[in-house]
Amino acid sequence: TYSLLLRKSQVLLVNKFMSALKSNHSMCHQMIMGAGKTTVVAPLLALMLADGKSLVTQVVPHALLEMSRGVMREKFAAVVRKPVFTFHFDRSTPITRDLFMKLCKARDSKAIICATPTSIKSFMLKFVEMMKHLEHAKTGGKKPKNDGFFFSLSNIAQRFKEQSLLRELHVNPEDVYYCAEILKLFKSGVLLLDEVDLILHPLKSELNWPLGEKEPIDYSRTKLGVGLRWDIQWHLLDAIFYSQDKRMTVAFRDSREALCILDEIATAIARGKAEKHIQKTPHLVILEKRFYKKELQHLMARWQLLYLRNKRLPK
Repeated sequence: TYSLLLRKSQVLLVNKFMSALKSNHSMCHQMIMGAGKTTVVAPLLALMLADGKSLVTQVVPHALLEMSRGVMREKFAAVVRKPVFTFHFDRSTPITRDLFMKLCKARDSKAIICATPTSIKSFMLKFVEMMKHLEHAKTGGKKPKNDGFFFSLSNIAQRFKEQSLLRELHVNPEDVYYCAEILKLFKSGVLLLDEVDLILHPLKSELNWPLGEKEPIDYSRTKLGVGLRWDIQWHLLDAIFYSQDKRMTVAFRDSREALCILDEIATAIARGKAEKHIQKTPHLVILEKRFYKKELQHLMARWQLLYLRNKRLPK
């Protein structure tokens, strides 16, 4: 049997997958652990789908790549022989004619391609990045002027963008052509997803791919260093810390209004602790939302207003 023992449920499942393929529909099926999805069902589907006309790619989580590739090579090393290759791609991998020809040869030789979600996503995003840079080169990098409520914010970002070193990516149109051809191979082929709940999870299988020019976040930098975006958070937290140790770290020590507001906030927090609306340990936690809106929200707004006045920002 060459380490393959077919059960009726597995045969029925493979037939369902093949029927879905003939009707041009995708199919997802859940199996319990040990039911043979990686060692039996996936190799059988690969055997039937890799016919020399379609590129068959098995996508598995990174932790299962070695095991899944080993299973495929074990199954297709005796009676039915098929090559098993690994598709590895990241941002620094060049897209050339050689890569396209290798994938074409894998398709023609009825080979199985094993890959991780990161490699597939990286290839797709690489194509998007290349097209973006080609468009940028054709338009000369002109951007529409954006006049909005926060127009002054764009001026601040523009000054610091000019100080940063931007690396211009020169894209070869021939590479874009082969990238599009490889995408056609994947589109006309078959994708076998193992552990689909993990691979398609928006958080567990996320790939960060920064694209475009580097620009500072609005209000994140100033000439003096720390931007308002971060400084304003410390100003709010200072009011909470003042209720514990009666010390102020912001520049309002000489303001009678500031001291009055901080004392009122400290009194409200103490009352919230006594009435079990605020948890004291391990840190302050508001347990009752209505208490915050009634007792603390207007005080925190007054404390924030002091900061806005000091920075001469709009209310």
